[in-house]
Amino acid sequence: MIIWRFRAALLVRLVLLFATLFILVHLVTTARYVATTALVALAAVVQALAMVRLVDRTNLELTRFLQSIRHRDFSRSFSPRYGGSGFDHLARVFSEITGSFREIDTKREERERYFRILVEHVPVALLTVHADGRASLLNHAASRLFGVSQIHRVEQLAELGGDLLSCIERAEPGQRILARIDIDGARRYLKLSVTEVSVSTDIQRLFALQDIQRELDATELDAWQDLVRVLSHEIMSSITPVTSLARTAVTLLDDVVDEFSELLAEGATVFSASKSAEFGERLGDARAAVDTVARRSDGLMQFVRSYRRLTRLPPAQLQNTAFTELFARLAALMRAEWSGADIELSVEVIPESLEVSADPELLDQALINLLRNAADAVGGSEKPHIWLSARMSRRGRAIIEVADNGAGIHPDLSDEIFVPFFTTKRNGSGIGLSLARQVMLAHGGAISVGQRPGGGALFRLSF
Repeated sequence: MIIWRFRAALLVRLVLLFATLFILVHLVTTARYVATTALVALAAVVQALAMVRLVDRTNLELTRFLQSIRHRDFSRSFSPRYGGSGFDHLARVFSEITGSFREIDTKREERERYFRILVEHVPVALLTVHADGRASLLNHAASRLFGVSQIHRVEQLAELGGDLLSCIERAEPGQRILARIDIDGARRYLKLSVTEVSVSTDIQRLFALQDIQRELDATELDAWQDLVRVLSHEIMSSITPVTSLARTAVTLLDDVVDEFSELLAEGATVFSASKSAEFGERLGDARAAVDTVARRSDGLMQFVRSYRRLTRLPPAQLQNTAFTELFARLAALMRAEWSGADIELSVEVIPESLEVSADPELLDQALINLLRNAADAVGGSEKPHIWLSARMSRRGRAIIEVADNGAGIHPDLSDEIFVPFFTTKRNGSGIGLSLARQVMLAHGGAISVGQRPGGGALFRLSF
């Protein structure tokens, strides 16, 4: 229909043009009507231009349509600016097509936005690495894990320490590897899986990194609690009758010694004097031995009761806790306890308004243990000094540090000192640091130990 209307319009214009040209030729040959000839010539030019414009209209509209597709500019509209000749229908078809493209583009953008939001909120850190070493973080979990908003080269991961970079470099598609990194001074393990994707001619490796340290800590803690619970039960079951019998034996031996002493005082001659002295000495030795058994049994029972605290730690009751108030309370308590020890305690909170969501009772208990350990560590120092500080890490985590200028902790013992029953003190129980670690795990955090710059130990609590 459009074609026939176009042809009809073109044919009408051709007929009119030829008629005008015929009249113009006639007027020119007669050369009698100059003004009329000029008007007819002007009309012929106008008709020729109108015919050219008619032919060009389709090309112009088609060019605009193709340009809008080329530049993905689907906001253009194609209105019938020229009446007749079917261009109104052509413009309507063009508008429908661009509208369809616009709808497809809108749906594609919505789908891309949905996937971007989905990737951004995935709790697993996502990282892409190109063949030439370029790298980028894909979501907020990756930025939070690495403590930076973005990276550009995979070599930047070496700043995290551990073996993450080497694991990424040797990982093969489909593999799952356990990698280690250091976050705020604490060692953490990541489960790393990789897949290979091809985007055009660019081959990328997509890494998913999941922090499993909390799960490992929880599993280890459950294992230790089960062990302590079983050992406590077995030891208590075995030692309770031993302690009871030892105390009974001590009482009976006391009675025998008293009766024997009374007999001797009354002048009884059951034994000779030498035999009596020897018998009394043996009774005393037996009593001392049984008393030692009884006292050691009591000590062992007390030791086991103390370890039961590791399996009965109450759940953390979280509340906003200001570090300035917490440290002021601890400083007053410890300075009173160290009044005769000449220990200098420095307290610092940056910024002073820093807070953390924590259980103040459990946190007090953990920090008191650390401060007491620090006091023991600086016992042989000329100028004993302990530092208690709090700050915000670059990852936005609250950090507490307890440092001293004592002998420090040997690096080989940095993991063992948090294990229940392990202690480096002669009369230590191995409870304090284990309890501090359990308190931090209850807060979803971690505790680590390192060397203080200048000498001494530095314990770091990361929330």
